[in-house]
Amino acid sequence: MAYRRSGRPTYYFEARTETGRKQLSTGTRDIRLARRIETTWEEIASSHRAWDLLSEVLVGRLAIGALYDLWVNAKGNLNDVRRRLADVDLDPLVESWHTVYGQQVRPDSAAHALAHVRYFFPINERVLASTVDARWLSVRLGGYAGKRNTVRKVHSSLTGFLEYCTAIHGLFERNPMQQVPRPAAERTPIRYYEMDVVESIVEAQPTTERRALFALLYGTGIEVSVALDLLRSDINFADREIRARGTKAHSRDRVCGVAEWAWPIIEEQFKNHLPSAPLFPTSWTRWTVSDWHRQTVGDGIKDNHGNALQAGLKIKNRYPLHCARDHWAVRAARAGTPIAVIQAQLGHGSPMITLTKYARFQPRSADRTRWEQEATRYDERLKAAN
Repeated sequence: MAYRRSGRPTYYFEARTETGRKQLSTGTRDIRLARRIETTWEEIASSHRAWDLLSEVLVGRLAIGALYDLWVNAKGNLNDVRRRLADVDLDPLVESWHTVYGQQVRPDSAAHALAHVRYFFPINERVLASTVDARWLSVRLGGYAGKRNTVRKVHSSLTGFLEYCTAIHGLFERNPMQQVPRPAAERTPIRYYEMDVVESIVEAQPTTERRALFALLYGTGIEVSVALDLLRSDINFADREIRARGTKAHSRDRVCGVAEWAWPIIEEQFKNHLPSAPLFPTSWTRWTVSDWHRQTVGDGIKDNHGNALQAGLKIKNRYPLHCARDHWAVRAARAGTPIAVIQAQLGHGSPMITLTKYARFQPRSADRTRWEQEATRYDERLKAAN
């Protein structure tokens, strides 16, 4: 029965321990709460003999009130109490995961994944592993402001982080993201600018370096992240080709031809570079380049007061920079380029990807008939000459 000791403000009780009885403070002045704490202690000691939990209080690592709260929240489930007692704040683990993950992927991809994970686990905000379950993750993921394909990337980033927490730190029996459905892929429409608009976008760039970059993107169809990593040695000036290093399963390492209109811009800019020199400053990222493109096709660059620093083209239909790949592919398909060539240039892993997107832009049957007629006339002229 809880009691008061002379000169002490809190209630005490005779606590059962593994070696006998010990006088222990409940840490409260409320007699009713003190009796509940005493009852909880007695149940853990007598009914469950969970000395490992009680020893945490006896050696001073856990307050007796905290043990009581854990017991109440776990509804008397010892395993749940032990799990909550060993609970871990996930915020400090984000940086260690990012360090490991950053060694496996490109720096900008690692930075993107870190931003995704930080949405769920902000810096200096305590998020315990015990609170992270499928329901909590689904609610947070559903509130993410982004398109469906962006949410898919967030899902993948978070799966990787929680797999690290599961496999390396053993915080979960299995990755809780396995129970969170990943949104279905969103079919991206084909959007592209015609050649006159592309030329105006390239010419609108304020520096020769930026003009060369945009000519490279629209003139080869390679990805921004790949273009930013190119070296002077990746350019074959004799054959007017550029080696594009693949970074994903659907964009493999390949050699890309440069469009006729883009080649003079690229050649003039890079012909005097050293072989090992990068084509573009290392400080450029795919995000900054995308911002430049958005500003160019939009209202231009403005300062914090809304004053124009550089005029934009104010194009009616404004497409993101990744549609430069669509521009190149559509232009090539219209010219009658074989699907296999377009597939190789874009780095698609399967010809079905290329066919599905770009086959409808290939020449019509009437054009094919005209080519067949020309081929027949050529054969006839050849026979007549012999």
